[in-house]
Amino acid sequence: MREGNNTDYLPHILTGQPSNGQGTGAFATSFFQLFMDIPNALDWSTWFRLILAGIFMYTLMIWLGCHPIIAVLAGIAWTYNTHQLAWLLFPQHLAAQIWIPLIFLLNFKLIRDGPDWSSSIGLVLSVVLFYSSGYTQIALYTFIFLGLFNTVYLWLAKETVRAKWQLWTIVHGLYLGTALLIFPDVMSQLAEINDGLRSAQPFRYLSLGSVPRLNAILSLPADGLPHSLDIVRFMFPHYLGLGLWAPGLREIYNTNAVEFMAFFGLIVFYLTLYGICGGLRRHSRLVWALGITLFFVFALFNSNPLIVGLVNLIPAGGAGQFDRFITLIIFACIVLSGIGLRYFLEDRKTRDLIWAVVPGALLLVWIVVAKIHYDPIVNLWFFITPIAVLTSFVVVSHLLARKNMGNLVGLIAISFTLYELLPATYAFNTRLDAKDHFPENSVISTIQETPGDFRTAVVMSNVSYHHNIFSYYKLATIGGYATTVRNQYVKFLREAYEDVSITANGIVFLMNHRPEILRL
Repeated sequence: MREGNNTDYLPHILTGQPSNGQGTGAFATSFFQLFMDIPNALDWSTWFRLILAGIFMYTLMIWLGCHPIIAVLAGIAWTYNTHQLAWLLFPQHLAAQIWIPLIFLLNFKLIRDGPDWSSSIGLVLSVVLFYSSGYTQIALYTFIFLGLFNTVYLWLAKETVRAKWQLWTIVHGLYLGTALLIFPDVMSQLAEINDGLRSAQPFRYLSLGSVPRLNAILSLPADGLPHSLDIVRFMFPHYLGLGLWAPGLREIYNTNAVEFMAFFGLIVFYLTLYGICGGLRRHSRLVWALGITLFFVFALFNSNPLIVGLVNLIPAGGAGQFDRFITLIIFACIVLSGIGLRYFLEDRKTRDLIWAVVPGALLLVWIVVAKIHYDPIVNLWFFITPIAVLTSFVVVSHLLARKNMGNLVGLIAISFTLYELLPATYAFNTRLDAKDHFPENSVISTIQETPGDFRTAVVMSNVSYHHNIFSYYKLATIGGYATTVRNQYVKFLREAYEDVSITANGIVFLMNHRPEILRL
């Protein structure tokens, strides 16, 4: 510290809080740090993870029997969706999420085909790399997602109850066995997990009796479907911009503007609906299982008391808000979109154009319902262009498919998706200032501008989340939500560093690495 090498100032050091390797960015895909300086290592590791994300999704779709061009579309949507790129500021988000397609592939192979050594070992290794990538919350939510999917998929199987139970036990036994391999790390984070992972958020410790059971059951059908206003998130990359502050919107989405992003391509979204409709019509067990799983995940996402209460019965399940299930929702939608494009081309060959109308009709109904519910927010004029684009895509694709030019249909979908996603994230740069990723929190700014000696960030019971993330960047931070900092000190930092930002969570983020000013 006297030499200016302590780039992560944390006043709670040596107070007994848990410490773990991935908290400081020491996970597998960070190996570039071994032989590069930090800025270059950050750039290379970020692009490496983006490439891996696309490769793993491509591999999954190929294994599911999709044409390579369909797999490319799914890989692009998974790699460059706005939710994925919005979190590049925090390296552990992408470092963990890239493993989801690979884990799903190995998990599904075991559930569908039965256990074998190669798949079992691959699953164990993938889960270890996944959990050790620093994003405990999405790891736990992914395990819940997989548990739901496995249960539903086996429930739909035409096998004996004993055979289903045996397979279910073996596969989930692998997950429990893997937990033993990383047991010390799990135990080091157990207090944080039980506290809800991120105590700065309002958590819902709902038990099954906290809300009248009949009310929870009656609200389940509506809660298990996407919110009517979600049509905005899925059809437009910047429909609301920073409109999270639009009238009534903050009450609906109790989150920040970054977490609101969930755009993965207009055509991909349409193909997701086509995949669901086509799979239900074809009695596809995979589509049925994914659809039912999405129903329960949306029920969690929309805070249905019954489903939240059931999930909170899981030991170390991370009781609290389930906004981050949007990652699993996007993943499942992209998988369904690949299946949907395959069905789309099959139906075009048989000239079943009528089936292309069904997803379009669902979209129109969804838009109308959103307009009825949220008239001040939803502008119908904005929907004319995307509806025209989808109509043109369906008609042109139908004509091309009739001439056995299905690959060209895929190329059109890929080109348009790139046209949408890349401009939506054109400013992507791993060295952007914090203010370009997060808007400054108005409450924090107001507190800092008022007379007085102190400003206080949001209070929490543990402080091990954000300061560990920033230490990956070797950036000086005032770490921990519970930190109290003198206004004079923050003023000094602004003058000395010049580029200082207060994130939406109240963390002081210092760019342009100059640790010498923090020497003791």
